[in-house]
Amino acid sequence: MYTAKQAILYKHRVHSGQPYIFYIDIRAGGKGYEEFINRAQQDGVVYLRGKVSKIYRDGDKVMVWGSDTLSGRKVEIAADLVILSMAAVPAISANGQRVPGLALALDENGFYQSSDAELAPMESNLPGVFLAGAGIGPKDIPETVAQASGAAAKVLGMFRQALR
Repeated sequence: MYTAKQAILYKHRVHSGQPYIFYIDIRAGGKGYEEFINRAQQDGVVYLRGKVSKIYRDGDKVMVWGSDTLSGRKVEIAADLVILSMAAVPAISANGQRVPGLALALDENGFYQSSDAELAPMESNLPGVFLAGAGIGPKDIPETVAQASGAAAKVLGMFRQALR
């Protein structure tokens, strides 16, 4: 989604520019996300399903070699700028912990693991420690804000109980 947004902004600023996005899989699972990808394509962003195999400089251009697996064609693009949009991965310390002193459970990808993703998505394996946002996995801003608000409400509930 970030890549689509940046490509649209680029296209609006540089009218003669042509953004290309090589992708393996498009993750557009939120409300209005698929429509946003469609809008990017309508605005002139070219999506190529496949991998880039080589990037090298040729004079003042950057050459991008890849393949479009949907058409079966090899692709060679002369670009002014190449941006690599990498996957979101968590930073894990040498001892497997991300927050020193807190033994928070991690999932198979290294993100914090909720006690129950469906029924208690903000609760960790430690009492009084709540989770929200990209620490649990890649999230968009609205989902992160909603989770952070929920975590804050849980903390306020603990304060209320302590004052009784």
